Parts: sequence; structure tokens; C-alpha cells
Amino acid sequence: MEFEVFLNNSIDLLEKNHKFFPNSRIMRVETFNLIQETLEKYTGKAALLLLSRLGELNAEIMLKGKKFVNMKLKDLLSESIKFGSNHKWFDFDSISYGEEEIIMKFKSTFESKNHSRVNRSVCSFVEGLINKISNSSKEKHICVCEETRCLAKGDEFCEFKIKKI
Repeated sequence: MEFEVFLNNSIDLLEKNHKFFPNSRIMRVETFNLIQETLEKYTGKAALLLLSRLGELNAEIMLKGKKFVNMKLKDLLSESIKFGSNHKWFDFDSISYGEEEIIMKFKSTFESKNHSRVNRSVCSFVEGLINKISNSSKEKHICVCEETRCLAKGDEFCEFKIKKI
């Protein structure tokens, strides 16, 4: 059932945004996880950089929508959370805003949910997505996103800290 929901949402996304995805294909989450783990096995930390960049590229596509233009950081993150949740990229839990830091918690991400147990964070795609989004607000903050907790390494949830620098 969960896969069907992800697949249906992916099809809806492609149909609504065909101009942004003219040659797109749908990839199952399980396939993404196999690719991720294989890349990690053979390229080590280089895989994390590649997957992070893929997240950034997906954020760029998402941010082309009129809905995301000229928004404050708080509003941009809020709309992005709705978008990502609707498309089953993650199961959002909470967000807290501080002066110099924003903490986002997710019950799971599509990366951590099916990844084998490891001793490090694995949500590079989502980390790249959040990093790009947090640097795209009209306030022009320079932000750095880092995953500080991850289900795949045995934590209770995935946590991302966005630091304004």
C-alpha cells in the first residue's frame, strides 16, 4: 500500500509538472536504496556527496514553481515540508526555530527507512534538498544543513540542523 501511494504521488507530480520533468522516469524507493548502498560500498563518502547533490538538484526543480518564489525562510521551509510530505520523501515530525539554528525532525526519510543499519547518517539526498531550500529564501541567509541523527544508525528519528553562518 505504501509503495502504491508513493507511486501514485510520483505520477501526479510528473503530470502536474511535466514541463519541469519532460523526460522523467519513476524510480521505486527500494531501487533508490539499492543504488545508494551500492554507491556507498564502492565509492565511500563520494556517494554521500553525489546523493546530496541530487537532493540539491531536486530542490532546484521544486523551487522553480511560482509557489516558492520570494519567500521568507520560515515560509519556504513550511511549504517545502508540505511538498516533501505529500510526495513521501519523509515523514515529518517537528521544526524548531532558534536565533542561529533551525532543527528539523523526521520520523523517517525515504533513505533511512529501508537502509541497512550503519554507524553513520545516510540521508544525504534529504540533507542536500534541505540545504538548497534553506539557502533560497529572500533573506539571502547562508545556511549549512547537517544530519545529526539518523534512523539508519539506530537513532529514534532523523534530525537535521540548519545553521545560519
